[in-house]
Amino acid sequence: MEQACSAKTRGFGDRTTSDVTVCLRNRDGRPEWFHCHSTILRRESKYFADRLPENHPASPSRDTGNCIEVHCTGNEYDNYVKLLKLLYLSEESVLDSWDSVKSAIGVLRASVSLQCTSIIQSCILYLEAVPWEEDEEDEIIKVASSLGLEAQPLLARIKPVSTNDTKNVFLSAVRFAMSITSSVPPFTDELKTSAQEQVEYMLLEDEDAPLVAVDEDVKSEVSTGLARMFTTLETALNMLASDVDQSLEAGEHQLLQSLSDLEWMCNIIPKMEMMKEFVSGWAHVSDHILAVIQDEKYSSSLWSVKAKSIEVTGKALDAIGYGTVVLPAPFRVHFLRTWLPYIRKMKPLLDLKSMEDELFPYKMDGDLCQNVEGAITSLVLALPSNDQAEIFTDWMKKTEQLSYPDLSEAFEVWCYRTKAAKRRLMASLNEAGNPTRRYLFIPMAQGFPLIQTRIIDFFRIQRSSGLEKLECRKRKKRSGGLVVAKKKRKLLPFNPIEDPDRRLEQMASLATALTATGAVFSNELTYRPGMAPRSANRATYENGGMQVLSKEDVETLNLCKRMMERGEWPPLMVVYDPLEGFTVEADRFIRDLTIVTEYVGDVDFLKNREHDDGDSMMTLLSAANAARSLVICPDQRSNIARFINGINNHTREGKKKQNLKCVRFSVDGECRVLLVANRDISRGERLYYDYNGSEQEYPTEHFV
Repeated sequence: MEQACSAKTRGFGDRTTSDVTVCLRNRDGRPEWFHCHSTILRRESKYFADRLPENHPASPSRDTGNCIEVHCTGNEYDNYVKLLKLLYLSEESVLDSWDSVKSAIGVLRASVSLQCTSIIQSCILYLEAVPWEEDEEDEIIKVASSLGLEAQPLLARIKPVSTNDTKNVFLSAVRFAMSITSSVPPFTDELKTSAQEQVEYMLLEDEDAPLVAVDEDVKSEVSTGLARMFTTLETALNMLASDVDQSLEAGEHQLLQSLSDLEWMCNIIPKMEMMKEFVSGWAHVSDHILAVIQDEKYSSSLWSVKAKSIEVTGKALDAIGYGTVVLPAPFRVHFLRTWLPYIRKMKPLLDLKSMEDELFPYKMDGDLCQNVEGAITSLVLALPSNDQAEIFTDWMKKTEQLSYPDLSEAFEVWCYRTKAAKRRLMASLNEAGNPTRRYLFIPMAQGFPLIQTRIIDFFRIQRSSGLEKLECRKRKKRSGGLVVAKKKRKLLPFNPIEDPDRRLEQMASLATALTATGAVFSNELTYRPGMAPRSANRATYENGGMQVLSKEDVETLNLCKRMMERGEWPPLMVVYDPLEGFTVEADRFIRDLTIVTEYVGDVDFLKNREHDDGDSMMTLLSAANAARSLVICPDQRSNIARFINGINNHTREGKKKQNLKCVRFSVDGECRVLLVANRDISRGERLYYDYNGSEQEYPTEHFV
């Protein structure tokens, strides 16, 4: 009893009763000694118990050897000092002593090192009950990994949630974000915005998978909310048009809120493949919207609604124009004719208001203008030629309509296509007694067998997934139009066709062409014995230097390679033409700046091929020292790039046909050659690029 009472009266640092000292090194690296008591150290710490025998000499002097040195970094010094002090307190006092998460984490690390069980438990009890910052959470996870089962209370907060619970949270958040739930008071703007942001985050697909899998329950909930949003919009339009007892400001605010909600929906429904529902709903209410906001009595008001209507329409135009939503041509024509006159009229009015009042907030900024113009251009190019002709005729009737949207690029393409179509028609009429089309696909029965296993083996496609089960990943569409994409210079991955049977036909067409020309498929540069070694391919040898492919574009190129390895093929078809031979057509719409393919084959020194009569060699490296110059030879190993034809760059008509550019890049220090779309390419359009580029060494005068 006397010994126990004596222990309780002993205090940390009490030199008169201390029988052991603990040495710690401070932040400056200097040793500091703390007077402690062996009885307490043995009881509270296994680390000290292993180093202090029960019958060790009771002497406070360091000279007797009763000193234990604890190794700790300078940053941990304060945590170890605090831990030594806590060893002298009761459990209740220790728990009351915690003042911050950071301090508790530091002491927890020290406690784990010195094996102080009671302090560890107190730290866990405190940390489990208080909120953490993100950086603190990372530190807690690191410490918890060394605690085993003791850390379960800490990890319970951050362990993965079950799929069903996550889905239930998401559905509740969606209802709030779309204001579907009627049993709760209306959200304030801040709360609703927060809910919408979290819904977007839960669907975000970045380096991690989305938190929520989009299943039928999720789609049903979102579909219900979208329908109610359109109903709310029509109700607001009816109230404004009927002059009910409400102020114009209140009616405008309600309309603007409905339009903003619909615009937000365009951020999440593409991830659910539900954009078609939005486009259909927006097309249904378009006439009603335009009838109200173009009413003469609102000619000098409702500017926020008028501008927001263009923004929402831009989302629909983008989906239609770039093929995200596939709709019949009459629908596309009607939608364009509905909104194009309004956009033409409103753009100069909003610009004028902005010029008159610098604080006028409702205007079409540069990004919006380019997005809308690019989508309209793409949409027009995909319409039947007669409908295009009517649109261009109307566009050029009035000078003030020419500036926006600028359809000159689409008009130029239409002129070329019209002339080419007429030429094909005349050629077919001149083929007396020959009803066969001038441009023919090689019949598959006579070409490569349309057998899945044969095609998989031919192209060495990974068998783990199975071609029939491949699913094309949805990639983010570019946010801007043609001008924006060219300005940012970011390359896009090709977009495979979803139909696996059609992909088989595409691959079979290439296999037929390769087999007919005696080549085997390769999608990489190859280095053969007796030719140039891989060590010779150094971009630093390029005369004048070679542009480096950005990190983001390298990732895009690698994505294209991985897709092809899985059988997700670029939307290209090899066809046979009596005049041009094997050539390549786009099998679906291809966007500007899309990586179509890489030019591959055997790599050899140019000096070894000076007398080679092959017509498909491609410059890989043009070195200052001619002996180091390299070429790609696709005669034995190649991919679809070999069959893409060149333009006659001596004629204007020939130059107009170009829709690809051939660009050499430095990728990880090696030279690579990419064929990239230099404008939007429609389905069925032949692919062409300039064989010469800047060298003008390849004769193209005879090209058709």
